[in-house]
Amino acid sequence: MDYKALFKKMGIKATPARVKLYEYLLTCGHITSEDVFSWAKKNYKDYNRATIYNTLNSFESVGLLVKFKLPNTNTFIYD
Repeated sequence: MDYKALFKKMGIKATPARVKLYEYLLTCGHITSEDVFSWAKKNYKDYNRATIYNTLNSFESVGLLVKFKLPNTNTFIYD
């Protein structure tokens, strides 16, 4: 899939970090931001926590992800 075109259509810049992160998220089911950060830290040493949170928030704001709060917890998952 052409993620650059998708991101452009959604109004966000297709940075290499966003593309890699989005490709990873497509392979996951429900995932927490900490799970995403662990994956990124293991695979891409230059990603930091702010990059992950900002990217997840960007994806959520344009509708590429949905964020859910797990009942009776302070945990959020992305789908």
